[in-house]
Amino acid sequence: MFAERIRCLLSSAGRAGIILPTGIATDDTNKSFFADLVEKGHLVSLFDFENREAIFPAVHRSYKFCLLTLTGGSEEAGSEQGASSERRVASSEQGASSEQRVASSDQPLATRHSPLANSATRHSLLAFFATRAEHLRDLRRVFSLTAADIARINPNTRTLPVFRTRQDADLTRAIYERVPVLINEREVSGEVVNGEIANSEKGEVANSEVANSETAIRHSPSAIRPAAQPNPWGVRFLAMFHMSNDSHLFRTRAELEKEGYRLVGNRFVKEASGEQRVASSEKASREQRVASCKEASGERRVASSNSPLATRDSLLANSATRHSSLANTYLPLYEAKMIWHYDHRYGTYEGMDSRSGTQLPTPDGRQHADPQFVVQPWYWVPAEEVAARLGDWQRGWLLGFRDVTNATNERTAIFSLLPKVGAGHTLPILLTSDISALHFPSLLANLNVLAFDWVLRQKIGGAHLTFFILRQLPVLPPAAYSPEDLRFIVPRVLELTYTAWDMQPFADDVWQEADDTLRAAIRTQWEANRREANGEWRVASGREASSEQRVASSEQGASSEQRVASCKEASGERRVASSNSPLATRDSLLANSATRHSPLANSATRHSPLASEPLAPFIWNAARRAQIRAELDAYYARLYGLTRKQLRYILDPADLTERELEDILDPWEERGADSEVASSEQPLATRHSPLAPEPLATRHSPLAPSATRHSPTSHSPSAHTFPGETFRVLKEKEIRQFGEYRTRRLVLEAWARLTGSGNG
Repeated sequence: MFAERIRCLLSSAGRAGIILPTGIATDDTNKSFFADLVEKGHLVSLFDFENREAIFPAVHRSYKFCLLTLTGGSEEAGSEQGASSERRVASSEQGASSEQRVASSDQPLATRHSPLANSATRHSLLAFFATRAEHLRDLRRVFSLTAADIARINPNTRTLPVFRTRQDADLTRAIYERVPVLINEREVSGEVVNGEIANSEKGEVANSEVANSETAIRHSPSAIRPAAQPNPWGVRFLAMFHMSNDSHLFRTRAELEKEGYRLVGNRFVKEASGEQRVASSEKASREQRVASCKEASGERRVASSNSPLATRDSLLANSATRHSSLANTYLPLYEAKMIWHYDHRYGTYEGMDSRSGTQLPTPDGRQHADPQFVVQPWYWVPAEEVAARLGDWQRGWLLGFRDVTNATNERTAIFSLLPKVGAGHTLPILLTSDISALHFPSLLANLNVLAFDWVLRQKIGGAHLTFFILRQLPVLPPAAYSPEDLRFIVPRVLELTYTAWDMQPFADDVWQEADDTLRAAIRTQWEANRREANGEWRVASGREASSEQRVASSEQGASSEQRVASCKEASGERRVASSNSPLATRDSLLANSATRHSPLANSATRHSPLASEPLAPFIWNAARRAQIRAELDAYYARLYGLTRKQLRYILDPADLTERELEDILDPWEERGADSEVASSEQPLATRHSPLAPEPLATRHSPLAPSATRHSPTSHSPSAHTFPGETFRVLKEKEIRQFGEYRTRRLVLEAWARLTGSGNG
């Protein structure tokens, strides 16, 4: 109200300077007001401060406030007050030398020839994370954005993006020029509800030519990505169980055991009596199977009191060992702290006597290497409730992410696949519609790579990755991936995610939809993983999956093909198994109670990795996983259109010299590939390359003290105070653990392999 009142009082030639909470520009609740300021050209500048140095002694040190300057005139009127914004931006992009900028730092703010002087309101002047007034004289901290920039970066909310440095702003703007946001609500013609297009028939892209574009992305740093549909992935979000409001549904282990349930893996089931099993078997009528068959073939499903899982369960019911009827099953309730990148077994409550801690024990390498190992939750929830809340989601797996996070953590974006389980509200589920299983690995990889994480760090201001933030992050659309891209990405993501039998439904879906070329790539990845595990084609633990785990995996997600095959068998049709489909044998196992408990029932073929049996889990290998993740980081950096210098900046700004930092969009590097390749065989401690973990005091870097730096072009006395940082916590952790910033080395080495040189 205060800001709106002042704005209303301004004349067309007036200006107002106000001290307000920074949330006026960044909070979702203020988005309409701030968007109107920007679109009408009334925003002159906004300088954000943290009260860390007690500018206001009586105010809490973590409080954020801003100096907001408004004008009452239009952007055309504002442009008459000084040089045009285009000329100033062009001049700033040419880049004044470091000497000129240092020389100008002593001039009064109002008279300096910088983006702060004579600013046209078309380009709003911005700075964030300042702690003292002098920081506004540091041109590395001050940047400008147009209304078009803000609309491109935050198209849904039109709130102000938060950047620490001019380099961050320039690089983020360049990424958004190439990569569309996950969900662009303003391009949807019709009502948008929670990221979903409520009326798909009315939801059209303004430019149908762009909407139908299937152009594959060229692997060129300057390639412009094809524009996406408003919601190309068909994404919708689900907070499945609220940890307080839904607590009446939760059961502990002691409570379930007292009620007669027994633990199978990490699910609780209650054995049915002999009479109940017979009755249940008879209840699985031909009509039910025909109805399931219609659902699998895409026909409209008639709503009934039975959930989709209950119908599928009845198809699997022809066995005396069936004990997973939804009415007698409790599924684990996963929490955010139980997952990490590509790891649904990151944290477990096993052995814990309280859930009050913020962190859980992480299973060791031996447990991770056992594909039968499952993590244990604190609570379990009824399987019927899980099925009801997932609605028409038919996959046997889920994609979830950590809601609680921070821009200064080791990593900010943490996504992982999960089995079909319950999930607390701090582990939101990302669901999609009509997307091939082949594209899910590319979506998961995109959400976990460093380039995406770096952009998120520019957007998140609090401790939660909210849906409105996630919708506005740059995510490559499905049409952006060529078959070549999928052959690179899918096998690697499959190795990272499919390390346990409870994720077999995901592996089966991918295999079923893959063509022969992609299957060959997956087979090559699988065999390479086995060779690295002492050359044996075996389950990582050396044991076959138990019958209970196999049944659990089957019930979590039988594909539509399996349901159709089951229907055909039920109707007396003879099924012909495909010799090259892993699902063919699995169908037989599910249909025949005598053999369905064995994942590798045919001893003659059990040593063939993919010929005619379910794809066995990949063996967990921590070092190999780190290398694969680095390869995906480098690959997506190129898909995002980054240069090698920009990738180095994302990994660690300390890696760049003062001259390299002058224009982050210029691909020029002071260190070329030749010196790096030539020194690749030297010990890490002696290399003069971005990979060398030498002390900062001796590095050729803007963070090194000026007395020890040896760059003839670096003269700024404030170079060691460069205000940007990216993955500092990750870097410090790896230096303690490995004696080097391992991620940086692996990613840059992967980049060199992809490009055939040290530069890209």
